[in-house]
Amino acid sequence: GNFSDGLVKQDRAYVVAGEVPADGHYKEEMKPFWTNVHRAHSGFKGIVNSYESYENIQRFLFGNIKTEISLRNIQLNIEKEPGTKYFYDFEFMFSIRKTTVYLHRREQDPCENAIRLEYDKIPQELFLHTFFMNSGLKDPDSNFSHFLIKLRIVEHRVKEGFLWDHEYPERPIYNETAEVRIGDSDPANPGDEIEFRWLSDGEAWSRINPENGDYHFHFRQANAITAEIVIKAGPWPANELTVDE
Repeated sequence: GNFSDGLVKQDRAYVVAGEVPADGHYKEEMKPFWTNVHRAHSGFKGIVNSYESYENIQRFLFGNIKTEISLRNIQLNIEKEPGTKYFYDFEFMFSIRKTTVYLHRREQDPCENAIRLEYDKIPQELFLHTFFMNSGLKDPDSNFSHFLIKLRIVEHRVKEGFLWDHEYPERPIYNETAEVRIGDSDPANPGDEIEFRWLSDGEAWSRINPENGDYHFHFRQANAITAEIVIKAGPWPANELTVDE
């Protein structure tokens, strides 16, 4: 619990390249890529021999598309009560078609690792995950690699004099799943075509036109919160990240 495995905090569980900066804070480009998997340490379904680890690592080593997902322009439309603190759990689950499991999971129950933010500290852009895809594993008759992103945002209210939420255990204010497909018709430039659909809307796909290299689309209609999902996709390996100086 508390964003740890009982010994190591999640935000400290990484290796870095280079020396410690003078201010003691590592830059993002010094940290490795990572993923959150909900598994035990050992046993038949342990983290060491987990299916999720295998699928993530083999795409990192042999994949050809690098993708980043963020939320941008997050706007809460909640009428605040006086004397009450507001917290929000941003839960995010990611899976690639035919992998049958979540390859990245930030969820408060049971993982206890949601991205928890206070009402006044929600940034304009919230990074969610970097992942890798291998178009060689897609259906041979398709020009697209598919993945799902499941988003759930939960509100908690803490009133003065109460230990935790004083009315309900939680208030889910957003819960949707989007399917995204990335085209790779041009082997020299995979990731140059992106389409999406909300599963609750049915089968219609919508094309996303890039803006300054980013692909973004709005949350499905919700009065409590508005935001954009931002996808940055490009070829992998990336020379600027993999060639030693």
